[in-house]
Amino acid sequence: VYLLVYGMKIVGGILLRVMGFHRIVTSTGLVAWHRPAKNNESSSSLMPMLFFHGIAPGGFFLYLPMLFFGLATERDRPVFVFENRSISCALDFYPLTEQQTVDGVVEILESYKMDQANLSLVGHSFGSCVVTWMIMSKRLKNIKHVVLIDPVAILLSEPDVMVNFLYAEELDKIRMVASSELFTEYYLRRHFAWYNSELWLEDVDCPMLIGLSENDEIINSKKVKQEVERHAKSAKLVYWKDVGHGACIQSPAKWKEMKELMLEQELEILRQNRC
Repeated sequence: VYLLVYGMKIVGGILLRVMGFHRIVTSTGLVAWHRPAKNNESSSSLMPMLFFHGIAPGGFFLYLPMLFFGLATERDRPVFVFENRSISCALDFYPLTEQQTVDGVVEILESYKMDQANLSLVGHSFGSCVVTWMIMSKRLKNIKHVVLIDPVAILLSEPDVMVNFLYAEELDKIRMVASSELFTEYYLRRHFAWYNSELWLEDVDCPMLIGLSENDEIINSKKVKQEVERHAKSAKLVYWKDVGHGACIQSPAKWKEMKELMLEQELEILRQNRC
């Protein structure tokens, strides 16, 4: 199984290089892939995108179609795709801490002189927790746009995510592939600070786009929807009917829907900055 996952990672790396990305490793051990803007002049109007994947075999591998043909189609936009080996069903005996992750992201942005740029943060599932660390650290001064898809970080203190992912008795494809994997379990039970990874919507002071799946097996999407409507009224909320956790990853129609809303919000942000 681990050889298969390793093969997925190699193929993913090749595809990223073909699409113009190159690999970066920080002093903290954080690994990321960066695709620079093709035209630096036009890129000044497009916010760099930082993408954080969720728990999945091969990590970023399953997200590549969604990125290449959906969320990161503009070649004039700088894009960073961050790896998290601890949730990639890979051999990982030394998971990065929250602080190491934040420091690594800041180090990369500083090395490309983007630490002062307006940033768009995108996180799917567990990636929403990493986005939360970035927001709460206060190290990134110019987070102007946040996109959360199937976000486990909202209402994380409620029992739903922990019980559904770690302790549920019934098996489905998500629990069989991800939550039962040895190193993912090791990370979530021994190294993940649950208490420090919940996103309080009141703390987000920039436009948000949130995508929820009605039949989500991990989060209580109805409860999260109510929380968003109560505490983030200005956020754009997409509620996909009759689909489960991660359905957006393999749905071009949902990529298009999310991308249109992201561009709409970004255009409004640019208008406000020019006023």
